[in-house]
Parts: sequence; structure tokens; C-alpha cells
Amino acid sequence: MSIKDFSIKALNAGGLGIVIPLIPYAILGTLLRPFATDSQLIANFINYCQQVQSIAPILIGFLIATFVGLNPLRAGVVSFVSFLSSGNLSVVQLFTEQGSAVNVLQLKGLGDLVNAIFMGAVSSAIILKINNLFRSLEIILLPILGVALAHFGREVSLPIVGYITTGVADAVEYFTTLNPILMSMLIGATFAILIISPISSVVVALAIKLNAVNSGIANLGCSSTMIAVLIGSVFVNKPGVSVTVGLGIVKMLVGNLLKYPILALPLAVSGAICGLAAYLLGVHGTAFTAGFGYSGLVGPLAAYDAFVTQGVSTGSAISKLIIAYIVIPFAVASLVHFLFIRVFKIYTFEIVKFTPNVN
Repeated sequence: MSIKDFSIKALNAGGLGIVIPLIPYAILGTLLRPFATDSQLIANFINYCQQVQSIAPILIGFLIATFVGLNPLRAGVVSFVSFLSSGNLSVVQLFTEQGSAVNVLQLKGLGDLVNAIFMGAVSSAIILKINNLFRSLEIILLPILGVALAHFGREVSLPIVGYITTGVADAVEYFTTLNPILMSMLIGATFAILIISPISSVVVALAIKLNAVNSGIANLGCSSTMIAVLIGSVFVNKPGVSVTVGLGIVKMLVGNLLKYPILALPLAVSGAICGLAAYLLGVHGTAFTAGFGYSGLVGPLAAYDAFVTQGVSTGSAISKLIIAYIVIPFAVASLVHFLFIRVFKIYTFEIVKFTPNVN
């Protein structure tokens, strides 16, 4: 297996590991929330959907190991390496009513998924390389090696990989200082690529605390990618994949970005135009909703609340949302695809074909 093939498998597995735990909350979180106030059962179910997202790093490690052909024991080791390397598990000190200090384990969100994918790939590669070196002692020595790799991932690579997210966040923060038109296009293009990359668009938005205007721009940039990928997916993927993409879960195609770097071009162009449209239409949001796109209707609902707060009538607000989140992204993405595929013949829709585990 070549390094490129291995990397693509790792990224595809990582994307799938992110998607699986995110789907329940992305689909049901917003739809069921209005009923949660009247039903404790529904409220608990929504909480479970949200909590399951924290296991993403574990699934990332397991799927990477599975995709590259490791057996269950080895996949289990890679799983905890990715999990601990993500940094979302920490020890916090709490105090009892009697004043005694106790240490408890606490999960904090998704963690750094870039580092989870990186260490999942690194540990899988190392285990593949040593192969049967431990022989009958593998069940004893391999977990010990895994702990050493997890320590490296947590203490060494996590801070280094964190600079990637920090660097992207600094770039976006700089964009906010430019003139409104250039700012809108650059933020829209950046988040259009972030949403399909291993880097968390939500983390970047929260890191720099995007304001209402920039959050709306970022959110529509993410949405433009969801629409652009959906259009291509309909032609080359099975219906189930297209439905998943249509729901806004585009990180399942993160490997495609490495395999076909040209994919960034139409996404960036579409994101830039849609970002500008968000600014002109006055689409606002919050730092939390900025990186979600229309997934779970998080972005559109935040934009609707902003319109209503500004005194816009319900009918006008809904009309603007339809234009911003449906009409413009579909029109822009269709035009961009037409130009790049039919006129300039730069790529085909094969760049969004989902082939997670092809040898």
C-alpha cells in the first residue's frame, strides 16, 4: 500500500468516524427539541444523541485501523491511542460536601479530531510495520506500546497539531479586519473548505468568537459546500450517501479533499460568492452556529431569530432564508460546476464519489 493510498484510507476512515456519532444529533437534535419541554423521555434521548458525539475519536481510531487491515486487538489499541490523543478526556478536581478533593474524568466535546486522525494513522502505520514482532506476547506488549503512543499524541503532537487550528483561526480573524466585500468572500471561502476538512469549523469560529455578521457569512459558506457536494453526489454516489451529504454531513468526504485537491477550487469559489450573499442579505448567526452550515437547521434557525430580533416580519424572514440557504447556493454551485466541468473541463463529479475502503 502506497503512502498516498494509506493516507486516503486514513482520512476517509476519519471522516466516517466523525460522521457516525454526529448524525443522530444533526438530524434529531433540532427537530425534537420543541417536544423536549413536554417529554422527559425525548429530552433524555436528545441528550444521548449529543453525548454520543464525544466518542468520535474512538471511532476514528477503530475505523482507521479497520480500513488498513488491522485485526480487532490492534484496532482496539489504535482506538484508545486516537481517543487519548484528541485531548477531550481530562482529569478535573472536584470537592465533596465535606470538602474532600476528588479527581474525576471529564469529557470535553469532540477534542482535536485532526490529531485523533493523525495519531490513528501513525499508530496504525507503526503496528503494520512491526507486524508480528511481538508474536505470542502481542496481547501484553501491544497495549503498552499503545499507551506510549497515546502519551506522545497527547503531550507532543496535540500541541503541535493545535497550531494548525490556531493558524487558521488567526487567518480568519485577520479577514475580519478587511473591507466588507473582501472579508465576506474570504471568510465564506475559508469555511467552505473547513467544513469538509479534518479541521473543525465550529472550533475555529468559537476560537475567534465570530460576531453575528461574520457568523452568518461563515455559516452560509459551510452551507454552500453542502449544496455543492450534494449536487455532484447525486450523479456518482448511492442514494444513502447523497441523503447523508444532503443532511449536511460532508466530512465523510474528507479523504476526497486529499485525493482530489482540485475539489477545493469549486468549493472555495461557491463559498466566496455565498459568503458575499450572506453579507448583502444580512444573514446573521452566532459563533456557535457559524460552523454548522444548515446541518440540523442550526444555522437557518439562528439566522431566523436574528431577523425577527431586527424587526423583520416572519414572511420576509422565511423568504430571505429560502433565498440565502436554497436558491443562491443551488444556483451558484450549479453554475460553478457547469463552468469547471463543461466549459473549462477541470474535473468531473468523480471528485465527490464516496469510496471509503477500496483496495
